[in-house]
Amino acid sequence: MKLSFVWASSTRDELRRLDRETGMRILLALTRYAETGEGDVKALEGKFTGAHRLRVGDWRVRFKRMQGGAILILAVKNHGHPASEWVVQQLREAFPDSGQYSYVILDRDTKFDAQVLNVLRSIGLTPKRTSRQSPWQNGVAERWVGSARRELLDLVIPLNEQHLRRLIRDHVCYNHTDRTRDGLGKETPNGRGV
Repeated sequence: MKLSFVWASSTRDELRRLDRETGMRILLALTRYAETGEGDVKALEGKFTGAHRLRVGDWRVRFKRMQGGAILILAVKNHGHPASEWVVQQLREAFPDSGQYSYVILDRDTKFDAQVLNVLRSIGLTPKRTSRQSPWQNGVAERWVGSARRELLDLVIPLNEQHLRRLIRDHVCYNHTDRTRDGLGKETPNGRGV
């Protein structure tokens, strides 16, 4: 049986844009998998049921085995450094319904380009960027995430997304109404009656 690859038209264009060394690495990994079954391959589920993913360094190749032994290459993507397309997809999944949130704080990373800003606005969110050369502003967000992880998620295993949202909402409420801060003179951010 002769080994053959069939490329989706968009995938062929993606492969042509790669440097020669990366393209050859991907082709060699596909050939090795087709001939020996070796490689970092995973069967996909959901909307990609029937397809497989081959990992080649930071690259992911989505493909299907066809009758007669041919391999249909569906996509070739780099997952080493997320691009704006990946950020847009994550935002759509994180904010499926608009109206609950008002702002999104972004740093000055290049992956937050015009496409990301347009999607945020279309969802109904106002993007706010941290100041230039102000890395300490990211620390506030990272401190909150670490605190939520230590004080909440290390102690409770959420049953589903709805449960996780409720837990975080309750944790934020607790942080604003009951938890005292030394910097506020032992007061809470929302203040409280004595």
